[in-house]
Amino acid sequence: KKALGILLDLNIIQRNTQGNLEPVVQQIETTHEIASEAIREHHKGMMSRAIEAVDEQDVSARHFNSLTLKFDTQDIPEAKKCILEFVNEFNSEFSCENSNQIFQLNIQLFEHTKTDKKAEASSHASH
Repeated sequence: KKALGILLDLNIIQRNTQGNLEPVVQQIETTHEIASEAIREHHKGMMSRAIEAVDEQDVSARHFNSLTLKFDTQDIPEAKKCILEFVNEFNSEFSCENSNQIFQLNIQLFEHTKTDKKAEASSHASH
C-alpha cells in the first residue's frame, strides 16, 4: 500500500474512471552506473521471480538463455552500451500498450570467475 501511495504521489500511476490503477507513462528508465540499494533490490527481486518462472511457466510462454564466455574486461563499457541498445530496441519492437499481460526481460553480464586482483596485478608487473 505504501509503495502504491508513493507511485500515485509521484504521478507514475493513476486511478482510471473505474478506479483501477494504470500507468501514467508507459516507460520509466532508472539510472545506469549509479549504485542504488533500491535498484539492487529490484534486480534481486526480478531474478528471484525468474527462478520461480523456470518451474511455474510452460516453455512456450517463456525463454531462458545463457552464455558463458571468455571476456576481456576492457570491453565492459562497450558491452554495456550494446546491451542498453538491445534493450531499447527490444522495448520499441515488442512493447504493447494494449496488452493485459506484463513480461519481464532480465539481462545480466557479470564476472563468473573470482580472481585475486592483487595477485593478478603483481603477476602482470613481474612480466
